[in-house]
Amino acid sequence: MSKRGKIVLLHFVGQMPLAGIAWQAVNYLVGLEKLGYETWYVEDHGANPYDPRISSVVMDCEYNLAYLRAAMERHGLGGRWAYWDAINDVYHGLSREQVRALYAEADGLINLCGATQLREEHLRCPVRIMIDTDPVYEQIKYAKADPAARAYVDAHTHFFTYGANLGSPECPIPLSGVPWRGTRPPVDLDLWPEPAEGIAPPCFTTIATWENKGKNIDFGGQSYLWSKHTNF
Repeated sequence: MSKRGKIVLLHFVGQMPLAGIAWQAVNYLVGLEKLGYETWYVEDHGANPYDPRISSVVMDCEYNLAYLRAAMERHGLGGRWAYWDAINDVYHGLSREQVRALYAEADGLINLCGATQLREEHLRCPVRIMIDTDPVYEQIKYAKADPAARAYVDAHTHFFTYGANLGSPECPIPLSGVPWRGTRPPVDLDLWPEPAEGIAPPCFTTIATWENKGKNIDFGGQSYLWSKHTNF
């Protein structure tokens, strides 16, 4: 089957090597492949790697690279990934030149979670899609005319959000002229095989960070809190 186009996914599977983070990216990569696209994964945001074994940001990315490589190879993307070690300015997987050529060749670029602040090389791709997975925060910063926030969002050509109520009369958060459209996380059911009947209870469980700090934001006389623990 001929491919419908080439899509590059930007995310942070290597920088934050946790199961849920990897699973988020994999469902996009594998799902788009099944829809007929050729998918590539690039991680060139430049953030320092996090090592969950010691719960700390670290200066060495060896563990992170091994995790990312295994995740990509497991799902048939062994030759289609790149990670930029910004500390040492070294590319792993694809070379720097290959990544920049990829941006020029790609039909679309998906900035999942808005993980990457787009730079000149990213702008070579004509279709740059932002998928906002944590709605309200960026919309408020944009509404406040924060120059950096506006430049960050405006570098994209298409805008999607998990915020189902954004733009509705019930939602007080303004769109500020940005044409946000609702979307949902893709789920490839082949990656979620059901156990045989009677082996496990008919439910799914998950693990989430209970308490977060640093991204609370005020707007219209109300404080919007980043942490989940306040809702329970």
